[in-house]
Amino acid sequence: MKHWSLTRNTEFLSDTYKALKNDDRDQKNNKSPLIQAVANQVSDHLEQLSRERFELETRYNELGEKANETKRQVLERDGWIVDLNSQIQSLNSKIMESNQQLKEFNQQLQEKSWEINEIKASKTWKVALLLRKARMKIVPPNSKQS
Repeated sequence: MKHWSLTRNTEFLSDTYKALKNDDRDQKNNKSPLIQAVANQVSDHLEQLSRERFELETRYNELGEKANETKRQVLERDGWIVDLNSQIQSLNSKIMESNQQLKEFNQQLQEKSWEINEIKASKTWKVALLLRKARMKIVPPNSKQS
């Protein structure tokens, strides 16, 4: 026995216990108190190790179930992330299309604004405004003559 650790020497202690128990049976009624005490200690330690092993196996199974549940949740969230990324890409595409349309509308607006400014700056427009003012004085709006 290299180490005096029960967990590392379980098999050795179990074999020793069995050997002592068999020796004790051979002596029949001449039971040695030392052998009985050692046998009881080994038996107690084996029972304790058995309980510890059961508790560890139970805990291991519980942790395995939690790990599986966590993996399932991660996979579910990964699916959501893929869906959301797809939606983001679709929305980004729509935004780019809308931005392109906005640029085109702004260009058209600038062209129309330039045309209106050109018209208002022309002599023909000024003459038309003078004629309109004159007509308004001669024939006011909402009059019987209009």
